[in-house]
Amino acid sequence: MCLDELECERADSLQLRSENFQLRAQIAQLKAENAQVEETVRQDVCEELSKQIEAMEHACKLRIEDERLAMDHKWKRQLHILSREIARRAEDEADWAICQLETKVQDLQDQLGQLRHTLPRPRIRLL
Repeated sequence: MCLDELECERADSLQLRSENFQLRAQIAQLKAENAQVEETVRQDVCEELSKQIEAMEHACKLRIEDERLAMDHKWKRQLHILSREIARRAEDEADWAICQLETKVQDLQDQLGQLRHTLPRPRIRLL
């Protein structure tokens, strides 16, 4: 019976070794499958992130262009307002200068009138 037990133990040992080998092979296969799934997931994630980044870049470019156009419009409007203000002030200054000149002319005319009254009139002799 000793031999039978020994043979049984050897058979069990061989069977355990065979099962161990099969399990190790399954583990290696599962690891390979897992690595392949991880690689596929990484590629999918990279593609999705790339698409999202492209969409964000496109949206950002559109926003920047909108901002540029808005600023361009704002500055053109500001220049128009300033141009009108400069023209108005120039007109006001011209009006003021004309008013000053008219006042001086009136003052000179008043002085001339006063001088005419103070100067003796020349007498003209009739022959």
